[in-house]
Amino acid sequence: MRPLARVTGRWTSEHALGVGVCAALAGIVAMWVFFDVYLAPKGFSQRVEAIKAAQSLATFAAVVIGGIWAYVKVIRRREHAPRVDFTVSVEFVGQQRDRWLVDIRAFVNNEGLVRHSFRDFSFDLRCLYDDDHLVDDDKTIGGQTLVPHVLKRGSWLPSGWAESFIEPGLRTRYSYVTTVPERASFVLLHGVLVYGDDRVEHTAECLVKVPASGQVARSEVPG
Repeated sequence: MRPLARVTGRWTSEHALGVGVCAALAGIVAMWVFFDVYLAPKGFSQRVEAIKAAQSLATFAAVVIGGIWAYVKVIRRREHAPRVDFTVSVEFVGQQRDRWLVDIRAFVNNEGLVRHSFRDFSFDLRCLYDDDHLVDDDKTIGGQTLVPHVLKRGSWLPSGWAESFIEPGLRTRYSYVTTVPERASFVLLHGVLVYGDDRVEHTAECLVKVPASGQVARSEVPG
C-alpha cells in the first residue's frame, strides 16, 4: 500500500487540470440551460444578452484553465527545470613505452523536456604514485583522501567552440585522449558541467586503478 501523502500529491499534480476543465464546462452548461429556460421566453434581446454572458463566462473559464495548466506544468511538475545526468569514466587503451594511453570520457543525458546549452565543461585528471602516503584533506575536499598529482586540466569542448548543447531525450558521449605515467597507481577524474540559464553546476568523479603492465583495464562505463 502506498503512503497517503504520496497518493495525494500525485492526485494534485496529475488531475487538477482535469478537475478544473470538468468544473468549468459544467458551469457553462448549467448557465446556458438557465438562460435558455428562463430568459428565452422574455424576448430576443434578453437571449442575446444571455449569449454574451455565456461567452464571457467561457473566456473566464479558459483563463482559469490556462492558469491551472501553467501551475501543473511549470510549478508542480517543474518541467522547465534542468534534468541532466552527468557521469565520467576512464579507459586505459594501451601502453606506449613508459606511459598509458587513456581515453577520458563524459556522458551527458538530458532527461528533461528542454534543450540545455553549456560553456563550462572542464576536467581534472590526477594520480597517486606508489610511494605516495595517503593523506586526508579536511580543508578543501571534506576529509576525503587527497590525490595530489595533477596530470591534465582541460575541457571536453574543443577550443574553438563558444558553447555546446544537448537536446531533450538525447545521451551524448564526449572524449578526450591523454596519457598517464606507468608508475602511477591510481587516477582520479573529476568533471564539471555548468549549464542552463540558471548556470546549474554538476560534478562527477571516477577513481580507477592503473592496470599492471601488459594489461588493459577500464572504468565502469555508464549504461
